[in-house]
Amino acid sequence: MIKLKNLSAYYEQNPQKKVLQDVSLFIEKGDIVSVLGPNGSGKSTLLSLIAGITVPGLITIKSSSIILDGKNADSYKRKSLSQKVSLLAQHEQYSWPFSVFDAVLMGRYAHSSWIEPYSKKDIESAEYQLEELNITHLRNRSIFELSGGEYQRVMIARALAQSTEILLLDEPFTHLDINSQHSLLTLIKKIAQQKNSTVLMSLHDINAAPLFSNKTILLREGNLVCCGDTSLIFSGDYLSKAYDTEFGFFKHPYYNVMQSYITSAV
Repeated sequence: MIKLKNLSAYYEQNPQKKVLQDVSLFIEKGDIVSVLGPNGSGKSTLLSLIAGITVPGLITIKSSSIILDGKNADSYKRKSLSQKVSLLAQHEQYSWPFSVFDAVLMGRYAHSSWIEPYSKKDIESAEYQLEELNITHLRNRSIFELSGGEYQRVMIARALAQSTEILLLDEPFTHLDINSQHSLLTLIKKIAQQKNSTVLMSLHDINAAPLFSNKTILLREGNLVCCGDTSLIFSGDYLSKAYDTEFGFFKHPYYNVMQSYITSAV
């Protein structure tokens, strides 16, 4: 589904320092992947490049390649790529006071046409995501009137409304309390498994990865430390290599209960 071959990039002002250095990996369709690593390790850049988003000042080395469904990402037209890949980036801001419903509906733009900007199906999809993320009561409120957590839910709803095969989430749970994080992680896993979607999400909370992802990518200073089954990565010294910190591994007393709950929810 996603294949990266020697993906390397650097900022034009500092070509000696690689933001990403020869990253090669393969993600299968239906994988739910946690992207972990300390600040500045290249997590956001990795997701942006997969989504085809231009990062100001960033130069991608020509020998690098990103393959999506067996096709080079550069060969996709912008709208076709938007129908395949959706990205929730960090620090997204609107310039106009759109309503919550209109902001979520914008996730359907990739499926719209100039004849009919938004169809009945698009509107129903937006309404469905409002219900799924429990923000229907915010439907007519301006996005400028939301709390940080409410705003983040709207952004996640918009990304899910885009209905793509690949969902990229860059720190999606910023501003959310623990209960909201758990609920949304469960929802994302449920949707991914129902639609056989591929999900990559960068996380600061490394404890969430073993509960919700079957694969984990570890980055450090733009280099790939490892990519593999989460159960294997969380039982060795990989985290210590990525974070330059000693880790201990302990099973939470309610781990089995939580796994059972998540499995039943999806």
